[in-house]
Amino acid sequence: MSTTPSPAEDRSPETLSIRSVLVESLNTYRFEWRSLLGLAAVIELPLVISELALHLSPSLRSMSVAGSLPGFLAVLLIYGSLSHHFFAGVLERVVAANRRGHDRPSVKEVLRGLPWMRLVIADLILTTGFVAGLALFMLPGLLVATWFALTLPLINLEGLTVQSAFARSYTLVRGHSWRVAALGVGAFLLPQVI
Repeated sequence: MSTTPSPAEDRSPETLSIRSVLVESLNTYRFEWRSLLGLAAVIELPLVISELALHLSPSLRSMSVAGSLPGFLAVLLIYGSLSHHFFAGVLERVVAANRRGHDRPSVKEVLRGLPWMRLVIADLILTTGFVAGLALFMLPGLLVATWFALTLPLINLEGLTVQSAFARSYTLVRGHSWRVAALGVGAFLLPQVI
């Protein structure tokens, strides 16, 4: 596969509707479903097996509840976070390549090209803000999740710094908060229902 242009190149200036985002995402999935599903399975399998073991094994469950597995749980948390960033990065870059008419990036290109440190730092800030906001009567947490929903994709696709990505996300979402919140809540609830 050929190398895709830098994330900041070829930005489309048009406004995207929820419908257009969903249509493009579904079209990408329709053409790339085998590789995306296979990659998701490989990435998620260690987490699923670990969670099943923790839930189904009485001895592991009791060790987990008693706090005897902090190292194992920390590794699961770190792996879960990094695998989420990697898979989100793959999806973002595949959709962006399709949108621009470029070849799909290889897994190796995505691994090398993701701004790992910025993604992890931004994710920690987002998670802390979201959890603290939820502790403050729910609404502040939902506002944080809505206003800064685009932070991680902006770091990945536009190569922004953490601070710039937060500011740009807020700017892009302003005036569209209800739509972004609806997409976010829908994206969260759909897997829970299924």
